[in-house]
Amino acid sequence: MDDGLRTRFAAHFGGVPDGTGTGFGRVNIIGDHTDYNDGFVMPCILSHRTEVAIRARPDRLLNGLSGAFGQAEAQMDAATKGHWLAYAAGALAVTAEIGVPQVGIDLLVDSTVPEGAGVSSSAALGVALVRGLCAAFSIPAPPAQTVARLAQRIENDFIGLQCGIMDHMVSATGKARSAMHLDCRDLSYNLHSLPAGHVFLVIHSGSGRKLSEGIYNERVAECRAAAEAMGVASLRDAEAAQIADIDDKLVRQRAQHVLSENDRVNAAAQALASADVVTLGALITASHQSLATDYEVSSAPLDMLVKTTLSAGALGSRLTGAGFGGCIVCLAAADLADDIVAAAQEAVPGSWLLDSIAC
Repeated sequence: MDDGLRTRFAAHFGGVPDGTGTGFGRVNIIGDHTDYNDGFVMPCILSHRTEVAIRARPDRLLNGLSGAFGQAEAQMDAATKGHWLAYAAGALAVTAEIGVPQVGIDLLVDSTVPEGAGVSSSAALGVALVRGLCAAFSIPAPPAQTVARLAQRIENDFIGLQCGIMDHMVSATGKARSAMHLDCRDLSYNLHSLPAGHVFLVIHSGSGRKLSEGIYNERVAECRAAAEAMGVASLRDAEAAQIADIDDKLVRQRAQHVLSENDRVNAAAQALASADVVTLGALITASHQSLATDYEVSSAPLDMLVKTTLSAGALGSRLTGAGFGGCIVCLAAADLADDIVAAAQEAVPGSWLLDSIAC
């Protein structure tokens, strides 16, 4: 247990926690909006993490302290979707099936994963809560896939965000400085080393976004409409030729992105395996173009960061995460990293380097 976390918990709640849990933020190198379509993704964990410390209570009160959101209390059955304690209530509810008692908790949340950056702060919290609850109540640690599924259900059922499994899976399973080529249908994956002599720069645009405001769920609904129009269970099962069967132009564009993005992810895995950074960079940039045009989830600051980093020497650059703000990720030779970040900050005032990932 982190001594600092223990000390902060004791200072606020008195005594020591019964258990702790950790979840990691992530950057998605390529493969966005494919996970909820049973597709392929390629994320990598960040150095940023969320840690929780938990102690059981004799009542049903959620008594929480978060560095980002402050102190709050709520009864387990009254934590609303718009409140951060809804994550704690949801975590308790979904872990009931693995034996976690339905009682209140004292909860300390400490996180370095920035909110609204598109680097999976919510999934990191969900994974940390599931693991922390298991530790606090002496429940044997579930497999990473189970942790990921439970954390996903917190967001789907208690927050109202119809997200896929990618964020939770890499947060629960990911290995530092490795890209996870993940099949979101069966959760099988391969880990690929990052290219030697190169870095992935995660640059925040300075503008955040909130997925729960509805746009994300609209995209999910559009993909379901596309699958229905093509007569398949999900877009994972569709062929490119079937896109012509979709009458609605907007829905057709969404399907075009998902099918082409799945192809790009699988090609990117091959490029990583052969250390072909030129091809990998081109695929990353093509992904951004598809997200900006067919999926319409980019923004002016994100587009400017992509354009600027490419002009400054990046091999590939794209928005990462769901879009609507947040971060870009770009692949660059390590010796160009400082110049690329400086160019980005000059072009988009308020942008900043969130992380730099190297092998």
